[in-house]
Amino acid sequence: MSRALAARLPVRCDDIFASEHAGYYKPHPSVYALPLRTLGLSTDQPLEVAGSATDVMGTKPPGCAAYG
Repeated sequence: MSRALAARLPVRCDDIFASEHAGYYKPHPSVYALPLRTLGLSTDQPLEVAGSATDVMGTKPPGCAAYG
């Protein structure tokens, strides 16, 4: 579903990660660590597109940027 929605955006999304891929739900730290680990990124590279204030709070421990 996420990929289908992303295909409708005016910008390209190379990678999409969902909570289900981590085996936990937000704001569990595993969710935010998944793209870092999978893609070999540092915490300043990904952008979390948050659906709630709780999602934004979950990005703080790993130090990731968030938009929400």
